[in-house]
Amino acid sequence: MQSYQIAIEGRPLFFRTLGEGPALLLFHASPSSSAMLIPLMEALAEHFLVLAPDTPGYGQSMGLSQKPSGMRSYAKVMRRLTEELGLTHIGIYGTATGAQLGIRYALDYPDQVSHLFLDNAAHFTERQREEILQSYFPDISPKSDGSHLMTVWTMVRDLFTFFPWCFDQVQYRLPTGLPPASILHKVALDYLVAGTDYHLAYRAAFQHEKAAFVQDLSCPTTIFNWTGSIVQAYIQQLIQQGLPQQVSVHDVATADRISTMAKHILEKWGGGGKAENIDFRQCEVASPAAALAMDLPTLEVDAHGGHLMKAWFYLRDQQVQAKEVADGNRLIQAEELHKQLVRWFQTEAL
Repeated sequence: MQSYQIAIEGRPLFFRTLGEGPALLLFHASPSSSAMLIPLMEALAEHFLVLAPDTPGYGQSMGLSQKPSGMRSYAKVMRRLTEELGLTHIGIYGTATGAQLGIRYALDYPDQVSHLFLDNAAHFTERQREEILQSYFPDISPKSDGSHLMTVWTMVRDLFTFFPWCFDQVQYRLPTGLPPASILHKVALDYLVAGTDYHLAYRAAFQHEKAAFVQDLSCPTTIFNWTGSIVQAYIQQLIQQGLPQQVSVHDVATADRISTMAKHILEKWGGGGKAENIDFRQCEVASPAAALAMDLPTLEVDAHGGHLMKAWFYLRDQQVQAKEVADGNRLIQAEELHKQLVRWFQTEAL
């Protein structure tokens, strides 16, 4: 697997690529990155040239130059990516936010999309959407006392307990238990990497979760009906709204989910496009994040998020004790501490 950055409208866009064959774009969920799609990339790479970009503002991609007007703002960037790489016919897989991005891309550029695969695509009523958006995106701006870290950790734990996570009534409780602390940490890190603007594409996706957009699709489309999805009830709402002839539903159980989807993609679209040969010389090979230039203590992931606070106050103490003060008499600079914390967790295996 290779990682690249390419300048789109003067802003670096990061993407991973693997395999050879017809081009298949993979769009990730928010606030994650293309890293979440590596298992699916590996399952598909024997038959496809798989490309998985980080949505602008997430992972290693810089955010949009202007506040997004909706999913169309992100689809335009992905269109520029395919133009720069010389791709004319593609397949698209998207999950959650990535599913909405795939829908918008296929609606705006229908002649380019040979097949669309939608995972965790849902439909919300206007009332459901309004109620969710009122509470779903708390402020996680860096605070000098580190309290924003606990906001993130609580949100992540509740994501695996309720859907929507901000509704803690019994009817919203999920049937599965919490995953291991290491998984909670990885998800929390996605939020911390995206930072204050973590909600931008995420919110745009919620606003785009409408059956009408799926009903308007003209390209062959598969909806993966994942029985273990946290949005399963809302996947059913989408299906119950009625689907056009070119949109089919494929049931997927949690067991062997990745291999099941990869097999179906191959069956539906394995011969659906020509092999693409991309000249990546216009792209820059992406470099990993640089480690912090300081001695760091050993941390173990705490299921209650205590390791985040330990890391925060260690870095805070280092900043307070530093001889040079970068901003007048202000000793604690929360934004800089947050950047250091992210680099620590990106470069240290916990």
